[in-house]
Amino acid sequence: MHSFPAHVTRHWTMSRIRRLPIRDMPSLTFVLVWRTESESEPVRALAEAARDLGPLHFEHR
Repeated sequence: MHSFPAHVTRHWTMSRIRRLPIRDMPSLTFVLVWRTESESEPVRALAEAARDLGPLHFEHR
């Protein structure tokens, strides 16, 4: 058993896995993290794109 946020089922499916909603589970917060020594131009570009988009909110199904 592993709990996933509801929006994961739109992007990642496996026919042999059954999903049971946890209706009273609070929303999960995600953030981008990376090791300072691994920072690169692509990582900075991704962080800038995420910052420009701002917070995203997903509806429960």
